[in-house]
Amino acid sequence: MNLQNVQEALSAGATMHAFRSGGGLRVFRIEKDQEEVGYGEHPNAQDALAHLELWLQEDNPTYEEFYGGKFPHYLTGNNTPGSCKLDAWLSKGGTLDSFKVGKSVVVELHEWATATPPDEVTVPVVSGEKPYTTWENRGYKFMITPVTFANGARGYRMATTSVPRHKRFSDSTFYKIVKRGHGSTFWEALESALVAEEVEK
Repeated sequence: MNLQNVQEALSAGATMHAFRSGGGLRVFRIEKDQEEVGYGEHPNAQDALAHLELWLQEDNPTYEEFYGGKFPHYLTGNNTPGSCKLDAWLSKGGTLDSFKVGKSVVVELHEWATATPPDEVTVPVVSGEKPYTTWENRGYKFMITPVTFANGARGYRMATTSVPRHKRFSDSTFYKIVKRGHGSTFWEALESALVAEEVEK
């Protein structure tokens, strides 16, 4: 898909933000000087981007002219990931920001991550081989202990026992991450961001 109008908007200093709405639509917005200049929504991310490209081409139509006129008024989308990686990212609640820095387009993918111990840590506790064990992640230390649920199934409980300096206790198990990518175009920057290492915010 050729996003020439999106590319030109980013090059002119606009910023793009994308997210999944409460109804499951993929939403893309472009703003410049705190004003919306482009908008696209659809149950699929690639189609929402195509709508955004057309919106920019039509020089900022009204929402009513675009949705309910040119395209259907999408009331709901879905939370099931589509075929592309961007749609999968947005479907699980991740967001996207894109902007220009120097001669490069930057894409930032934001998401919440959960600290989950690997099986080699939890299985010995759940099986009864060990009465407890410890695990360290991102400088935080955890105690893993067994638990038996009401239905008799066995599992584990994880408690935070140590917090590194300059970090918050509340971020020990649920924390924000970002993946950043750079490129000469939005697509190049997006592909770079999708394979980039997760960095805790």
